[in-house]
Amino acid sequence: MTKPKRPKDRPATPFPVMADTLHRQGDWLWIPLRDEWRNVANKPEEIVRQPPSLAIACVALFAATEVQAIDAEYRRLLERSGCTQVTETQGCDINKTKAQNAKAGFGPAAPAKSSASKGTKVAEQACLAKVAKTVGKPVGTLSVIEVLTGEAGIGVTIKVPGATAPWSCLSDAKGNVQGASFTGKDGD
Repeated sequence: MTKPKRPKDRPATPFPVMADTLHRQGDWLWIPLRDEWRNVANKPEEIVRQPPSLAIACVALFAATEVQAIDAEYRRLLERSGCTQVTETQGCDINKTKAQNAKAGFGPAAPAKSSASKGTKVAEQACLAKVAKTVGKPVGTLSVIEVLTGEAGIGVTIKVPGATAPWSCLSDAKGNVQGASFTGKDGD
């Protein structure tokens, strides 16, 4: 008896269009996550073990989809006005300029409204150091935009010169940084 030959061609798509079907040629089953054909003539359990194609296709589609929290026009208005999403809820007007909002008490030129405790200052300094190290810029070139305290820790928003969006950092009052990340889109 001749051994069936492995198909040479790959399916056009990793997953079939119909959710309840599999790519199959004779006794050969396409295993998309392994990127290979498997002979299932004597292994019917191989067919049962394959996850539903639709679920995997949806996950693959979701992973490939670009996700943004705010649209480009809203981001432009925030940048032009010097507001953040948080300060907008506190009265910063995204339809005004940075200078106008600074006069109203918002933005970098705004007088500091700080009830900063020793813990928030320690967290600020730790976050500034972490972001400076991550982006490869001196700490002195970075500026703190906002400090928020909560149950999870102290959130510090940092402006980095030349960056299209601020950095976000989370620390505790002792300066143990839990993470720092860019809030914009990768590649910006």
